[in-house]
Amino acid sequence: MNPFLTEKAVRKTGMLTILFLGCLAAFGLISILFGVVGGMQQGNLRGGMAAGVIGALLLLPGCISLIPAAKRRKAVRIAEAFREMRSGTVLFSDFSAATGIRDCQNTVRAFLTAGYLQNIQVDFENARFILFTPKARMRWGSGKKKPAERGRDQ
Repeated sequence: MNPFLTEKAVRKTGMLTILFLGCLAAFGLISILFGVVGGMQQGNLRGGMAAGVIGALLLLPGCISLIPAAKRRKAVRIAEAFREMRSGTVLFSDFSAATGIRDCQNTVRAFLTAGYLQNIQVDFENARFILFTPKARMRWGSGKKKPAERGRDQ
């Protein structure tokens, strides 16, 4: 697991939930289209407006569920970029060039405060990110990561 991601960023949305919210959003969109167009053709403006409001209310849960999923994807992208950085400090300009994110310092700070990222400190005075190692130190051997036991480290 990436040491810069929290459990909140790794959590997945169930397939059944996505399917249900997608159907709800599709039904809301159809309700808006047919309700408003049908109401306008018949000259019933109130009926068309009511159908539009009901359709918008059906669209709302689907749209609200997409926002955290997009944030999780962006957090994973940021964490992978930090994981590929070899040094403990990364300049804002280097990180922005590597990821293509403008205003990267405020974006990373927002993800830190929202609980999607961890082990990163934003140093505005020196225009850099300070990366911390995970709590358990890792040693590399035979191609696998293994937690180092205290007292047995070289």
